[in-house]
Amino acid sequence: MLLVAKRRSPLLQAGLLVLAAAAGVPGIWATLDPAGFYATFPASGVAGPGGPFNWLALFPPFNEHLIRDYGALNLGYAALLLWAALRPTIQLVRAALVAWLISWIPHAAFHLLHIGELQPLDAIGQTLAIIAVVGIPLFLLVFARSDGRPEQAARLSVRGR
Repeated sequence: MLLVAKRRSPLLQAGLLVLAAAAGVPGIWATLDPAGFYATFPASGVAGPGGPFNWLALFPPFNEHLIRDYGALNLGYAALLLWAALRPTIQLVRAALVAWLISWIPHAAFHLLHIGELQPLDAIGQTLAIIAVVGIPLFLLVFARSDGRPEQAARLSVRGR
């Protein structure tokens, strides 16, 4: 198996686990309770109609299908990132991080363009969250390096090891 490093990088593994949790928690929530997710994300129990921390309710109307799909998509990302954290190969780690970024960069851009619709505390929280979910994978890509030469990596991946 072509590992990311001769021994697993604790920093890389921790970052992948953080991203898996960042996908998994809202993924489970949105899949199981789409109306609650819509009404109170990101802080269930703190928010309510018209209260702080209900970011999605600013973008009506509620669509159960869309919220459940968002949840399921995040569960897929959580599984991929968890797999990359526990069985890291250079190809898997890079693919997981790039796939995450491909979906999150446009999502982040939308939210940054609509930040003025949030209360100040929400705007700060959302901006910090966006920095984390885009910055962490960019940072981790630096650590996703192959131990071998490119031609050796290609031979190993063709053999399925």
